[in-house]
Amino acid sequence: MRWYTWLLLLICVLGSRPVHGQTVTDPVTDLFTPRPPPPRGMPEQPVGPLRLPQHAPASPAPGGRPVHRPPPRPPFEFRPGERVVWLGDALFEAEAEHGYLETRIQAQYPDRRLTFRNLSTSPHNRLRDPDPRPAEASAEWLTHLLAEVRASGPGVVLLSYGTAAAWWGDEARPAFSNVYARVLDGVLAIDPENRPRIVMMSPLSYEPPPGDGLAEVTNRNAQALHFADTAWQISTNRGVEFVDFFLFSQRDVMASFANGKEGRPSGPRLTEDSVRPTAYGLRRLAFALERGLRWPSTNWRFGLMGDGQWREGGFGAQIHSHSRQDDHVVVVFTEERLPLPSPLPDFDLTAEDEPHRYIQLPRLNEGRYVLRVDGEPILRSTHLDWARYEIIARGPSWEQAERLRQAVVRKNARLARLTSPSADASPDVITTDPELAELEAAIAELKRPVPRRYEVVRTGDLPPEQVIPVAR
Repeated sequence: MRWYTWLLLLICVLGSRPVHGQTVTDPVTDLFTPRPPPPRGMPEQPVGPLRLPQHAPASPAPGGRPVHRPPPRPPFEFRPGERVVWLGDALFEAEAEHGYLETRIQAQYPDRRLTFRNLSTSPHNRLRDPDPRPAEASAEWLTHLLAEVRASGPGVVLLSYGTAAAWWGDEARPAFSNVYARVLDGVLAIDPENRPRIVMMSPLSYEPPPGDGLAEVTNRNAQALHFADTAWQISTNRGVEFVDFFLFSQRDVMASFANGKEGRPSGPRLTEDSVRPTAYGLRRLAFALERGLRWPSTNWRFGLMGDGQWREGGFGAQIHSHSRQDDHVVVVFTEERLPLPSPLPDFDLTAEDEPHRYIQLPRLNEGRYVLRVDGEPILRSTHLDWARYEIIARGPSWEQAERLRQAVVRKNARLARLTSPSADASPDVITTDPELAELEAAIAELKRPVPRRYEVVRTGDLPPEQVIPVAR
C-alpha cells in the first residue's frame, strides 16, 4: 500500500468527529506492564504498589483562577424490579437471537430482578425497514407499536435505529430524523406521570464487504456519521441517554480493514451484512454499552506478594480466604460480576482490546505451574509468567456466563412464540406462562457470581532451554 493511501486511512480514522463514544481501554493495564525477570540468583526488585489512576488536577484559567468543571455524570442505573423494552432495528433483532447486551446488563445487577421484552420483532415495527421514507408517510404502524410498548409497562426503553437507513444517504436523513423523533416522543408520552427513561443507541459504522476500497469505506462512514450525529441531536434535545456505537464500531472496522489490505488476519466480522450484528459484534457492542452508561467493567485483579501481603489496587472480587507457599497458592473469592462469554470457542480473548482479569504472584519457586479453578485445569505457565501477571480469560465463571446467555436466548425465543401473530396471546397469558417464569427465575439465579477456588501449584522443573544461568 502506498504511503498516501495510508495517510488517507489515518485521516479517516482520526479525523471523524466523535459523537459521544468511548473506546474500550483498561484503566490499569499499564500498571501490570511486564518487566524482564532478574538474573538467576539475583534478588527480585520490590514490586511497587498497584494504585488506580488519579485524575490530574484542573489547569488554572488565565489570571490564576481555577477552572470549575462540572462533576462527572453518575452511571445510568436500572432499578430493582424494572421492566425494560428493546425497540429498534436489525441490531436489536440480532440481540434477541444472541443475547449479549442483555447478558451484560443482567451481570451488572446480580441481586436485582430485571424483566426484558424485545419488541423489535413486532409486525408493527417499521424501524426495521431499510428505507425510512415509507414509515414517515404512515402513522398507523406507530400507533400499534406504542400500544405494545404501553402494554409492557416499561421503566426503561432502549432504542436503536439508523444503521440501514444510513445506506440511503442524506436524501433519507430528514425522514430518519422525523421517524426517530416521533417514536421517541410517542414513548415519552405513554405515561406523562411516570415517563419511561430512554437510552438511545447510535447507528453503527459502515463495515465493508471484502473488496471495498478505501474511498468507498470513507464515503459510507461519512454518511453513517451524519445519521449518528442526527440521532445524538435528537437525544440531546430531549435530554435522554445516548450511547455511541458509531465511534466504537468505526475503530474496529477500520483496524480490520487495514489488516485486510496488508494481508494480515482481519479478525471476526462485526456484522453479517454491514447492518445486522454478528454474535461477536454484539459482544463487542456490550463493551460500548458499558462505557456509554458509565459502568465499571466486569473485570477483577489482584496481586499476592511473596510475603503474603496483597498488592495495593486490587479490585472486583471479595476475597474469602487465601494461603501462600513458595510453590502453592490458593485464593477463594467471589467476583462482583460475571464476565462476558465468548461466541467463538477457539478465539483468544487475551488478545482482545477489552478489560481483562489479572493475577500476579511474584517470587514463586522456579518451575512450571498449573492454574486450577474449582479443580479444573485452566492454564499452564511458569513462575516467570506469574511474576509478571497472568490474564485469566476462561474457566467456570465464563461457563456460568454462557449458561446465563443461553437462558436469555431461550427466554427471548419463548416470548417470540407467545407474541407471534398466530399465538394471539394477551399480556395476562405472557405474565402467567410457566415456562417463561421458569426461564426468568433461571436468569435471576445464573447471574449471581459464586465463590471460586483458584489454585496455582507447581508441577515440575523448567525445560532446560528455559532455565536462566546463574550470574557469576
